[in-house]
Amino acid sequence: MKTRLSILIIVLFSLNCKKDTNNNTNQKPYDPLRSALTTDVAGDVETGDCIRNWWGKYVNEFGVSDTISQHAVIAGGVARCPTQTYPNYHTGIYYHLPLCQDVNGDNIRLEASVKNPSGISGSIYAYDVALQLEGRLNTAEVYFVGSSSAISYSHMWVGNSSVYGLSALYHYFNDFETVSMEIKHGIQTITLNGSDVASHSYGSSDHMGQIKRIGVGFKGSGTIDWVKLYNATTGELLMKEDFDVDGHSNAIWY
Repeated sequence: MKTRLSILIIVLFSLNCKKDTNNNTNQKPYDPLRSALTTDVAGDVETGDCIRNWWGKYVNEFGVSDTISQHAVIAGGVARCPTQTYPNYHTGIYYHLPLCQDVNGDNIRLEASVKNPSGISGSIYAYDVALQLEGRLNTAEVYFVGSSSAISYSHMWVGNSSVYGLSALYHYFNDFETVSMEIKHGIQTITLNGSDVASHSYGSSDHMGQIKRIGVGFKGSGTIDWVKLYNATTGELLMKEDFDVDGHSNAIWY
């Protein structure tokens, strides 16, 4: 049985960079990573200094839910949850923002270089990729699928405002590519390799608030090369993480 992530973190894509405004909200497939993002409160950090760790999570539709430390996730200049024997699993790689960083979730761009190819250990069809944001008021996600047969699982959402089955979110990440999710002026915009591919508006009741956590999700064990956060209005770089220190976070704030 095939399911899709929420994290983390794709449909019949016309490859013309045309924005998709499909507002079909009738079908909302079960999304294990969305559940993980919105219910995993144990990791919420409310005290301490300005140092935060990355960590990984495994989750699937059969009730598997397990976490793993950054020591096993960050190695060789990338971040990746090690291959597991769980059936049909998703992975999420998360970072709680330090309390000393006040980042507005309604004026933010999360960008990452990711890949999730088939044919390697940990690959699971349809090789999905997701970006995730958790604010103090709501959460947001974009979910790409790597097969045209899985288009119904692709989606983007902010709070309770969502769209599913977007052809613009069908994309197979065979090698590292840059994907971003921007939230600004009540509009969620998705960019792939510098070109806008989809957008969706949300109302005041779905505002994000201050960002608590960011994440990148995959169906199976995908790989992250780097992650960046920007002020969506000014374009100012707020944070970057290149995963260049094995076993440890090296997030640089500006």
